[in-house]
Amino acid sequence: MDAGLGFILKKTVEKVFLSPVLPFLLIAYGLLTARKKNHKRFIYAWCGLLILVFFSTPLSVDWLAQKMENYQAVTKSQLRTAQAIVILGGGKRGPAREYGDWVPNRLTLERLLYGSRLAKESGLPVLVSGGDPKGMKPEAELMAQSLKVDFNTPVRWIESRSLDTTDNALYSAEIFKKAGIQKIVLVTTALHMRRSVAAFKHEGLEVVPAPTDFISDISPKKMIYDYLPNTGSAVNGWAIVHEWVGFVVQKIKFGIGF
Repeated sequence: MDAGLGFILKKTVEKVFLSPVLPFLLIAYGLLTARKKNHKRFIYAWCGLLILVFFSTPLSVDWLAQKMENYQAVTKSQLRTAQAIVILGGGKRGPAREYGDWVPNRLTLERLLYGSRLAKESGLPVLVSGGDPKGMKPEAELMAQSLKVDFNTPVRWIESRSLDTTDNALYSAEIFKKAGIQKIVLVTTALHMRRSVAAFKHEGLEVVPAPTDFISDISPKKMIYDYLPNTGSAVNGWAIVHEWVGFVVQKIKFGIGF
């Protein structure tokens, strides 16, 4: 499914105004417009710098992640109450030289790995969900192929029209309505789970959250370098801001969440 103008505009705004682009813009503006007699312009540079530090320091990023990752790991007893497993796509990469085609990215592979394990433990049928905004091979088809070849896990349903989380829920619900399925196990990244659960419940489905790939650090032992800004925390900080923006858009556009 090709992306519409609204989707393209949303992604463009997201790339420009989310970390790290926004802090860099503030820093550049503050430095370029500052004059000897107008040092107040440096406040923009300082604001940009503080934003960068906050969203790339483990301590602050971990605190934010704990606020977002509010679902616990799924239990075997919870699995027994569901009728199907849904695995949401998280992106793809390619064309991958080693495979000669597009393949699921790391984020999606984390979800596939966990979803495959749950499917084997429970015997529940699997639905994979994810389209492609450029009209290329849908993400869900790549996921189904990977589950079959790499994880020896069959896929019963392929939902390949969705372009975002709201679409994931809408089009998956259409498939499940025809199949007579009401309660699902939802597999996605822990940070993404809260928004996903809200979207699927909005479509009338009962949801058993099965989060994976937690980024909040529960290790009690810390080293001095664990408190310094680093690239890993910066990536996680960007992901957190992305989720909050997704919450706001979801709430304004569909009245879902919060």
